[in-house]
Amino acid sequence: MRGDKFMSTSTGTQLTLTYAPAATALNKNALRTKNILGIVLFNSQLTSGIGTDQNSGIIKTPLTIYGADICEIWSTTQPVIPGHYLDIRYRRSATLTLGSITLAITTPIDDGENINPPPIQSCAQEAYQQIFNLLQEIGHIHLLRVWNFLPDINGATHGLEHYRQFNIGRQGSFIAHDRLSEESSIPAASAVGTSSTNLVVHFLAGRDKSVALENPRQISAYRYPKKYGPCSPTFSRGG
Repeated sequence: MRGDKFMSTSTGTQLTLTYAPAATALNKNALRTKNILGIVLFNSQLTSGIGTDQNSGIIKTPLTIYGADICEIWSTTQPVIPGHYLDIRYRRSATLTLGSITLAITTPIDDGENINPPPIQSCAQEAYQQIFNLLQEIGHIHLLRVWNFLPDINGATHGLEHYRQFNIGRQGSFIAHDRLSEESSIPAASAVGTSSTNLVVHFLAGRDKSVALENPRQISAYRYPKKYGPCSPTFSRGG
């Protein structure tokens, strides 16, 4: 088991990310500890028999990891409470929130070319809409880090690559919530393709703002020119 301090807030609250064997963490009922924000699992077989309601704190990732079964344990120095908002399950402390949303892409992603907007774009916009509304409601308005999992990320339907469809939907929510006016607040993020038919988004948010980091030798993703897609990806390199 290895633990690393991930970040500290201006109020002195610490966020720690620990890597541990998944079975060990679950057998020890780690989530009964009052300061656990969540346990991220990469092997769905390990969660059989474990509740998935908003109180469970188990965050499932639609990936298959070969080799050792490792999980991430996110903890803080403050007491944590569970919560539920529409399709989002989350746990939060006084200053930090770790949550996840899963949306089924109900219309087959390869069902014709005349659906407007495409289902992945619609799901992306809805996912971020729910996230931003939740953060506004609980007062943790700063989105710090996002992990996106897209079905067949490099596949193309409706005349456009799925990742580019996702970018349009994501940016639509950022614009609707006036979250592009200050580039330094754009969160660090990743996007990974899966064989699932669901869009899954994990997110970390907080009461305190982080500062986006960029590589001065590289064009920031949110400034990519139109030749790379109808709209630029909305993420920073780090933060």
